[in-house]
Order: sequence, then structure tokens, then C-alpha cells
Amino acid sequence: LLRFLRDRKSAVCREMAVVLLASLAQGHSLAARAIALQERSIGDLLGFLEDSLAAARCQQSQAGLVHEQNAPCEPASVDMMRRAARALLALAEVDESRSQFTLHESRLLDISVSPAVDSLVSQVICEVLFLIARP
Repeated sequence: LLRFLRDRKSAVCREMAVVLLASLAQGHSLAARAIALQERSIGDLLGFLEDSLAAARCQQSQAGLVHEQNAPCEPASVDMMRRAARALLALAEVDESRSQFTLHESRLLDISVSPAVDSLVSQVICEVLFLIARP
């Protein structure tokens, strides 16, 4: 699933991977732990959100001049972004994942304050930041 999530060429496979990862992570703590302990899982989910935000900015720009990392100008739906954010929240509840999340804390913060992000997505990302900041 993580390989499909990394594949920026296939939006359909990428979104299906987000749906399945989010469902698994939210469904059982053991599945969330297994996903969280995968080397690039957190970074890949963040990458999905960042790509969606870049595509939204690209779509908002009249001339389409804002292309970050050749992102397609078709952003993921708000629902898909919420699913990715909820998957991150489920992974943040895994104690062993805290060190991985702290590596990506600035990326989480950037997403949470982005004007292009939906308020519900931002709220979930803020919950993730709260969870990883707890002692």
C-alpha cells in the first residue's frame, strides 16, 4: 500500500492506498502500529497531503505558474485529505511512532497553517501535533 501511496503518476491507486491505510489504522491499534513502524509511512502520508495542497495552489493560480515538484493541478478531494489526516492521527496514537512524527513536525505545522487546507483537516493535524507533543 505504501508503494502505491508513493506513486504520484496514478492518482486512483494513490487514493485507494489512502483509503485502505486510513481504514486499517483506525480499525485496530495493531494495524496502526504495523503501519506506523513502516519506514516511510508517515512521510508518505504527509507527502500526499502536501501534494494535494500544492495542486490546490496550482489550480487557484490563474496562469498555473505555481508548480511544486511537478504536482498535477488536480488536487485530492477534501474527503481524501481528511482520510489521510485521520490516518496520521491513528498512527500518532502509537507510542513507538513518536520519534518518526517529531522528524516531520515542521511539515505537520506547515500543513496545519496553510490557507489552502480545509479547516477539518487542519483540526485533525493540530490533534496530531498535540499528541506528539505530550510527554
